Amino acid sequence: MNKTLLTGLIFLLLNAAVKAQPEPVEFTYLTNCTLKNEVKLGGGINCFVVNNLPQFNKTFVAPKTVGGAAAGPNFGSQRVIAAAMAPTIRDTKLIIQKVEMAGNTLNVHCVVQYGNNLTYKMKPLQVVSVQRASFIKRIAFYRDGRMIKLFAVR
Repeated sequence: MNKTLLTGLIFLLLNAAVKAQPEPVEFTYLTNCTLKNEVKLGGGINCFVVNNLPQFNKTFVAPKTVGGAAAGPNFGSQRVIAAAMAPTIRDTKLIIQKVEMAGNTLNVHCVVQYGNNLTYKMKPLQVVSVQRASFIKRIAFYRDGRMIKLFAVR
């Protein structure tokens, strides 16, 4: 193969790899949300993508505002992403550490931190909102760099 052609091919591949680097995405933690008791959780991290208010109200108990209305995200411009674990007596922190965009995929990176045993059961949960974008086709959840769930979205 011609040396110039080979050099050009390497340049194009490296340039494409640089462009494909994930970009950080801003997100907002939604505090005071809890999962409804009817939501069944399996082992490990359970992942949720919520696209509308009825789906949000079916999954979460949202905090109330002073007037008594539920305080939730604006689903016209946002979508909710959540991660939860089954009830446990071990002090467990489930953290959505970062959200990033790679091509048309939104990558959600989760971390689990374990502490001491408790005298009661807790349900680890982390809920965030991100801006809705029409070019997002997939949402992938990761734990320790390994994909654990992939959602196709519209």
